[in-house]
Amino acid sequence: MKNLIAILLIAAACSSCGNSNSKASGKEKEMLKEVFVKNCMNSADKSNEQLYNAMKTYCDCAGEKVVNKFTKAEMAAFDGMPEAEMEAKLTPVIEDCLSDLKKEMGVTEPAAQ
Repeated sequence: MKNLIAILLIAAACSSCGNSNSKASGKEKEMLKEVFVKNCMNSADKSNEQLYNAMKTYCDCAGEKVVNKFTKAEMAAFDGMPEAEMEAKLTPVIEDCLSDLKKEMGVTEPAAQ
């Protein structure tokens, strides 16, 4: 999951965020979201404008949700966390963003049986 790389970079950036038991605020939050979006967009296909724009919307959405949900300590804890555990923590937070991205890209979920 490309967003896991972005989270790791946020975690590294968070090491200098001050009181890590609090949530980022103001400029910290903006900086962390900017790092997330930039790294998330590194995986975007620039040759397809529609998909690129959909990915930008997704990255903005996911970045916003991550910086609003997790404390700085929680974000820093992603560094070194097993990928499966990190994905388990992130997926419920960014699920709406991912769902919107799938719709925008025309991906349909298989019917539940």
